[in-house]
Amino acid sequence: MILSIFKEPLPSHTKKDMAMPWSQPTHGVCDSALDHYQQSVEEEFKKCIECGACYISCPFDLWGSNDEERQQAIRDANDFIFNRKPITEFLKSEIFSCAECDHCHQTCPAGIHRKHANMLIKLRIQPRHVDRLRAHPARLRGTKQYFFEKLTTRKWSPPEQAWYAPLNEKRQSDTLLYHGCYVASTKNDCMKLGEMLAHAGIDHVAFGKFEYCCGQFGLYRGVSDLCETSPKLIEMVEATQPKEIITNCGHCREAVESVLKMMNNTTIRVLHPAEKLLELVQQQKLRMKFLDQSVTIQDSCLFSQKQPDSPVRNLLARAVDLYENKDSLQNALCCGDVSHVAAPEKIHHYNQSRVRTFNEMDADHLAVYCAGCNDIYSAFDELKTRDLIDIVYQSWQEELKETI
Repeated sequence: MILSIFKEPLPSHTKKDMAMPWSQPTHGVCDSALDHYQQSVEEEFKKCIECGACYISCPFDLWGSNDEERQQAIRDANDFIFNRKPITEFLKSEIFSCAECDHCHQTCPAGIHRKHANMLIKLRIQPRHVDRLRAHPARLRGTKQYFFEKLTTRKWSPPEQAWYAPLNEKRQSDTLLYHGCYVASTKNDCMKLGEMLAHAGIDHVAFGKFEYCCGQFGLYRGVSDLCETSPKLIEMVEATQPKEIITNCGHCREAVESVLKMMNNTTIRVLHPAEKLLELVQQQKLRMKFLDQSVTIQDSCLFSQKQPDSPVRNLLARAVDLYENKDSLQNALCCGDVSHVAAPEKIHHYNQSRVRTFNEMDADHLAVYCAGCNDIYSAFDELKTRDLIDIVYQSWQEELKETI
């Protein structure tokens, strides 16, 4: 996220500037915000020794065919950032395939987040895939409320109407559900989460048709509009005055956390649904029944749930048998959600290997807990992909049947 490495909240003049559109090539990110980000990246990357470990470890096999090419790509990137040298054609061709998964951070001897530099480069140059990205209906148009225009004009079934209608009010609540634009494809899981929260007596609010894309996906591509998005997120938080914000999308979580940092707000908790649901289970406000099912897990690179005792695994273990695959926990690999628009063939080939790994576990389902992972792996017919929320919901429903 463009603001995720800021040491301090943005100065007041920067916040004011954020209402102003920025000219090409950054497509909306204001001058002061980007300059501030540039300074932060430069400070962090003073520690870079150009060993190439970050690019060499890339799970998507980017940045060249051998170690020498990858080390040269590092030098080219640093030259662009520090010395304002023109970007090379090779770096330009690879940079938009970066998934921003931060896998390279784990191998960097200096502890640098290479994705911060990659993000800066994307924002500083004209994206090669900008027309392709803008035409992609499931992504960039979200900043123009594409998803929620669709949601408000489509025909809803009676159960959907009952769920959606109360979400169109702006009111204060301790719990804010921020579904983001992925609600268009994960609507049923959003409904189930709301139903479980209501059963547990948790008053909550979501903005429904007033909601919008967080802009994070486009920002990863260098064409998003942080200047439009941030004030809207701030308005959402100020209208709701929540104590906690729950989101099932890793992109939304990063956007919300960055906005809270801008607001100098350190009191609001940003939670994954698993964290909240586990709290309710432990408080006995929600009961679960063990199902005769098994899952293997796709660990999200955007949520820190890669420990054996994480809320995700703690919660799932109450409902199903867990089969850990070789790419889980600390070996977790990104699904490539951010990259698949710019590099669809490469990401599809990469995920075909991941699908084989999942199927080797002979589990009943692939459990996902990030909306991006759900979007990617639900497209593979040979996988039975289920969101964590759906699994917990079934477990809860089965328990309810026994208590009636």
